[in-house]
Amino acid sequence: MSMPLHYVLVRHGESEANFARDHAKQGNHEYFTDEYRKRADRLSRLTPKGEEQARSAGAWIQRFIFEPYLPKGFERYYCSPYTRTMETAGSLGLPNASWRLSFLLRERDWGDIEGIPRDEFIKNYPDSAAKQKRDPLLWKPPGGESIMEMTESRVREVYDMLHRELSDSSVISVTHGEFMWGNRYALEHPTIDEWMEWEKDPNQDLNNCQILHYTRINPTTGEISKNIEWFRSVDPYNAPDSAGEWQHIVKRQFNNDQLLDFAQTLPRLFE
Repeated sequence: MSMPLHYVLVRHGESEANFARDHAKQGNHEYFTDEYRKRADRLSRLTPKGEEQARSAGAWIQRFIFEPYLPKGFERYYCSPYTRTMETAGSLGLPNASWRLSFLLRERDWGDIEGIPRDEFIKNYPDSAAKQKRDPLLWKPPGGESIMEMTESRVREVYDMLHRELSDSSVISVTHGEFMWGNRYALEHPTIDEWMEWEKDPNQDLNNCQILHYTRINPTTGEISKNIEWFRSVDPYNAPDSAGEWQHIVKRQFNNDQLLDFAQTLPRLFE
């Protein structure tokens, strides 16, 4: 059993929550209304811009995935059961799509800080905010889940299902940015330091309706690998005519000296 030949992840379009948080980052908290705070995050809808982003993503998929690779479309269509992801999936407009909802694809659990602006989180949970900055991969929001917990549980469970049911098929999942980060960690095999550098790099951002296309097929030779070895990342809303640059994934291994060399980069605190 193998992973699908094509595995495509799509982040939802701009949601009401994205809209409110983006304005709060600029110092404008007017959208964090009582009505907004009372509504569960899973019920957040797309904004009009989010709908437009989803339509752009759907057009890109048909042009750059269906036409060259999958003229009959995907064998399986998955979607997170949150309102914004379902709205995104429907707005993609993919012909003959039949979507299955999977709770495994849901957003990362943000626990007690769900639905509050960043500055309120820092004020009310200073120790947690400091730990997030120090070790974001393993940091867990109060009452929530860490990126690593999500990756080693829900992301891996999805892969188990794909291996069992959809080996050598093609699959699309409309999901959330944090869940896509978990997939990046599981499929692209960065070190912890590399992952932290990605998080700081704006070129690595997973924007609304960003598409990650993973494949076992060498895009140059057509040769099929046993494992997923290539991927491309595209933001169709901002770059509708870009096919994306294919990148080769190398699952690195380290010899004894390389492991010790890494340790030597850190000064000992005690001799």
